[in-house]
Amino acid sequence: MIPEFNGDFIQWLRGFYYTALTGSMTAAAEQMKRNQSAITHQIKSLEEELGVKLFTGTKSKRTLTKSGRHLLAKAEQIFGLVSEVVDSVGMVEEMLAGEITISAFFTMMEYYLPDKMAEFSRRNPDVSIRMSGSSDLDSVFEKIYSREYDCGMLNIGSIPSEFLVDELFVSDVVLVSPLEGPWAVKHLPTLERLSLLPFISHPDNSSLEPYLRHHFSRLGLTFKPKHMVSHCGAIKEYVARGFGVAFLDRFICQPGDYGRMNVVSMESFFPNRSFGIVRRRETYVPAHVEAFVTYLLANASCPSLVGISIPPDERARDEANPVLP
Repeated sequence: MIPEFNGDFIQWLRGFYYTALTGSMTAAAEQMKRNQSAITHQIKSLEEELGVKLFTGTKSKRTLTKSGRHLLAKAEQIFGLVSEVVDSVGMVEEMLAGEITISAFFTMMEYYLPDKMAEFSRRNPDVSIRMSGSSDLDSVFEKIYSREYDCGMLNIGSIPSEFLVDELFVSDVVLVSPLEGPWAVKHLPTLERLSLLPFISHPDNSSLEPYLRHHFSRLGLTFKPKHMVSHCGAIKEYVARGFGVAFLDRFICQPGDYGRMNVVSMESFFPNRSFGIVRRRETYVPAHVEAFVTYLLANASCPSLVGISIPPDERARDEANPVLP
């Protein structure tokens, strides 16, 4: 006989799950859009139902007990199975349906995904997309791990082991500069010149900033930006107007950009960067999410990189082009 459970048991499990994930009832309440008192009631009811303590500590800092850790693993399996049941019943009509939630780097949202999302949506009209932009790696990981989002689209240079990673494309890093003037760089610069250029930089929490600092250090240089601008589209506008120079991932450069600023590959100095899709390691993935990932992997090429070849003169050192004051 199937045991009888309180009708709120699944909701109690949800309150427990988010509290375990965030380590705080307050944070769990925010995640679930509930009052903290509701989460407290759910945890208390679940502990009474199971006859065990699930947490130790205070409301603001909760630590799982041994029983709590065991239940967390089981809860993840239960939620996966419930999702599978709901999804499989919906698939009886052989139509993909549901919502896909994505946390993506702003650059991928703007320069990589639009055409792909439009085509996927055309093929699967009953699937809706909810996308959130970010330039912060930790924020993307947190949203995926907490199940707030199904997947992330980002630079995949360093990904924690608890995530699945699929590479979509590789981009070299380029130096963009004004077409003319003292900061025009038309060929690969010398290290000396590179160290004196007025860089427009990204925020510290972007994935490119620490990458640049690391590789500048490896070359015996210090990366010292003069300006900081938080949006790549704006950076390109400022560079084109002679405000300074900047490093960008090449896929951000659109066909029209090559006629209004110099674009020089830096792959002689800096290794290429990989971009891809990141997901939780799950035993079950909803069919519409799996279909989206499969579609991206089958159509992974980046439009702005297709047909791009690096001219030979980009690889020649700019020995004869001194830095002007």
